[in-house]
Amino acid sequence: GGGYRAALTIDPPGDKPFTVAFDFEVGDDRPAGKKSAPKPFVLEASPKRTVAGKPTPLALRVRQREGNKIVTEFDTVHTKKLHLILVREDLGEFFHEHPEPSARGTFTQDFTFPSAGKWVAFADCAPKDAGSQILFAPIHVSGPSARREPLVPQSRPVAQAGGLKLALETTALVAGKSLLLTFGLRDDANKPVEDLEPWLGALAHLILIESDAKTFVHSHPDEADPKNGVGGRVSFLARFPRPGVYRGWFQCQRRGVVQTLSFTVKVGRP
Repeated sequence: GGGYRAALTIDPPGDKPFTVAFDFEVGDDRPAGKKSAPKPFVLEASPKRTVAGKPTPLALRVRQREGNKIVTEFDTVHTKKLHLILVREDLGEFFHEHPEPSARGTFTQDFTFPSAGKWVAFADCAPKDAGSQILFAPIHVSGPSARREPLVPQSRPVAQAGGLKLALETTALVAGKSLLLTFGLRDDANKPVEDLEPWLGALAHLILIESDAKTFVHSHPDEADPKNGVGGRVSFLARFPRPGVYRGWFQCQRRGVVQTLSFTVKVGRP
């Protein structure tokens, strides 16, 4: 769902071509109180169980729900065939990885889970000619449990890491509407950061996951705005599918180093 714009170019005989455009809203496939429609693809992650602190050879496959066929061809999205997001169910741990694809459709990567608990693997990918898909699968990790921190929304969301200070300037967060989320980014000297380097084909990446560890949003800076990134401000077009408490991760690259800054927000009803 979200706000869309359709443009129609007309080339009448004997006259100049012209374009007309109109905006419209598309709702989500999960109205309040109803289950979402089955996705056309499913994610398989193996092993389904592993141990914390031990290198695990992860293998991921995307299957068509109809026919159960493994998908072997993917379109490239932001320089990668698949973006793998790994989070612990309480959203206290977060990793953004890029497993290597094979000709047979299996993505593989060695990964060491730092703590025990139920983890969720989100695959952000685009099976060829099928458009973007967000798929997920659980992974159970045994071993020593890390301290769980409660997911408490911030009234003025801020974060600090790696010499960067991040502040969310957008205040009215509601579900079901396309929103412009603007962040202020400053350095340790409190000066606007304007030297971000492109990473994975974008100025920055924004990932938001609701406390259910299922509702997922992945957004990139608004490329239509020539002032995006100027004056230490980075804006994203994003849409929260449902109200709730979300943890967000802002990722960017500066001086060759990728930084991740996290925050927690509450999203209300429209």
